[in-house]
Amino acid sequence: MIPAIIIFACLGLSRLLSIIPHKFIKSFSILLALWICVSFGSYLRQYFGNYALTYSSSWQFGYEEVMTYVQDHWHEYDRIFITKRFGEPHIFYAFFNQTNPEYVQPNINNIRFQKSDWYWTDKVDNVYFINDWQIPITSIKTLPLESGGEVTTQRSLLITSAGHVPINAHVIRTVNFLDGSPAFIITSVP
Repeated sequence: MIPAIIIFACLGLSRLLSIIPHKFIKSFSILLALWICVSFGSYLRQYFGNYALTYSSSWQFGYEEVMTYVQDHWHEYDRIFITKRFGEPHIFYAFFNQTNPEYVQPNINNIRFQKSDWYWTDKVDNVYFINDWQIPITSIKTLPLESGGEVTTQRSLLITSAGHVPINAHVIRTVNFLDGSPAFIITSVP
């Protein structure tokens, strides 16, 4: 599709240059070059400035801070639950923990299953990955897994999104997106 657009743009520019009087072509070329530079500058400002701030949620911002917290505090909890709200957290868990890829393949320490032409991961070690909509705001004692079954939340770390903090969870830290809105709420469940 893009080559067709480029071809039509070049044909249009060629046609435009053929109808402009010869004495104005230099002025037109300068104005066109200036317009292209201003447009490109506006694009760069949007891409490197506003876009990163406004759409950091689309780029899974916050996972590095969350996984650093998990690395530093995993020994304090029996289980860790991380929401799937913003993507596939098991990938970030494996990446930031520098986990051998063979280790995250299906084995006795993991829960992986195929559903809807996709391989889902519910567990790696003692870290469970759960759907955000299955985290109640009422008092919790267990959380359901997408693969089936429930897991106790006793003595666990729960990393969820805003609006999904159970009443018996103690908020430890909030990880914000670049625009200041909450991305992850790190909580402990007794």
